[in-house]
Amino acid sequence: MKLKLICIALILTSTNFFSQSTAIPDAVFEQKLIDLGYDTDGLNGSILNADAQAVSYLNVQQLGITDLSGIEAFINLTHLFCGFNNLAVLDLSQNLNLLELRCSSNNLTSLDLSQNTALGLLFCFDNLLSSLDVTLNTQLYNLVCSLNQITTLDVSNNMDLIKLDCGSNQIASLDLSINTVLEELRCDVNTLTNLDVSNNTVLQVLISNSNNLSTVDVSQNLDLFLFDCSQNNITALDVTQNDALIYFDCGLNQLQNIDITQNLLLQDFRCHANDFSSLGLDITQNTALTFVSCYNNALSSLDVTQNTALTYLACSSNQLTTLDVTQNSALTECYFSLNALTSIDLSQNSNLELMLCNSNQLVDLDLSQNTALYYLNCSSNLLESLNMQNGNNSAMFNSFFSATFNPDLTCITVDDEVWSTANWTQIDAQTGFSDDCDALSVEEYATEKVRIFPNPASGFVTVSLIEPAKYTIVNSLGQMVLNGELSRGDSQIQLSNLSKGMYIIDIRSNFGSISKKLIIE
Repeated sequence: MKLKLICIALILTSTNFFSQSTAIPDAVFEQKLIDLGYDTDGLNGSILNADAQAVSYLNVQQLGITDLSGIEAFINLTHLFCGFNNLAVLDLSQNLNLLELRCSSNNLTSLDLSQNTALGLLFCFDNLLSSLDVTLNTQLYNLVCSLNQITTLDVSNNMDLIKLDCGSNQIASLDLSINTVLEELRCDVNTLTNLDVSNNTVLQVLISNSNNLSTVDVSQNLDLFLFDCSQNNITALDVTQNDALIYFDCGLNQLQNIDITQNLLLQDFRCHANDFSSLGLDITQNTALTFVSCYNNALSSLDVTQNTALTYLACSSNQLTTLDVTQNSALTECYFSLNALTSIDLSQNSNLELMLCNSNQLVDLDLSQNTALYYLNCSSNLLESLNMQNGNNSAMFNSFFSATFNPDLTCITVDDEVWSTANWTQIDAQTGFSDDCDALSVEEYATEKVRIFPNPASGFVTVSLIEPAKYTIVNSLGQMVLNGELSRGDSQIQLSNLSKGMYIIDIRSNFGSISKKLIIE
């Protein structure tokens, strides 16, 4: 009898012990609970229920957790951040007080939130969800479920929704008629063919790019300041009522014109890859513009003289014959490749850093005032003169400079002809560098006054001159390794002390100067 009583007591004690704790099988999860001071009885695969019930806020993000079992003991939890882990399953059926859930960037294939009716914020982006039911989460005001595989989304019961981001899914239709307090909508990269936002009159942000939309009516969205409808099939678009617009991207559509004369606050405007002609684009009223992208259209003219705040202009692949940027002194990037310009004045653009003007009909290009320039492609023009003497040549790496396919360009004026010869190789065979191309062209000086042979050389090289000159030889690092004077006639320069490799020999006389590659074998 005594033995029976002892056994019963042990069983009751054991049952009582286990009812006071909940298993935590993931050691990383439990260790984090210990580190946070929530798990008071150490790393033993469980947590005291009393400890778990005392927690209302729990952040276990970015830890590599694979199993969140034990979360059911946290019955008073209001905020759970468990994103950026390796969770495949998440059971929140016992967390009835949850107000905020962030479980993004996991491996979740399903998410049951039917018991979490108090939920106001849900971030579950970047998972493997094919469906998401939020019809019982009527308190939801912020929902981000982008980067999943969701095919349908019903938000008809979520009247308090202020922000909805369902981008990068497979959603074909979206009913927002009941979401009248919606301020931000991101539904980009889906398969939408229709989008009605007429009831969303307080909408401020609309990102609907990369769908199959043929039209978007934003005439009722007077507070809209950011609108991206690019990469759709839109043929007509009216934004004349949206005078709050600051950012507007309608690129990669089928528009023939757009009226933005009423959008006086517009700072960033992108309409590239449409069918605009010169009559289809007037930006003279948009004096706040800092960014304009209108490349790949059919523009024969473009007036940016009123856009004095402009820092970025991309108008390549049009039919422009002239471009006046003399009023755009703030310009840092200018791209006007693949047009028909014969000249351009860049003397007022001292802040210019990057410029692509290749594939035009430019004859002369003066960049001597562009002291911040570090990237230039002026290939495939008709250049006869190129002045790069702006004091900033050393900031332009070889891959950042190209002047090829200019058959009439024989001399480029630069800061240091030796440095440019060693570092800028994307030029034609007949083109050379000089700090004064007007004195004598490199081609004339090279063919009429100077002969260097043999090249490649070994023990010595002979320089034949009709006038005394000075020479300098630099290695591939730009370091001077040899210098001296040369007399009229043939002079030998001894190379026996130099290692094999490529060098630059610079020869200067009263007739001019020339820099050539010298190979030592």
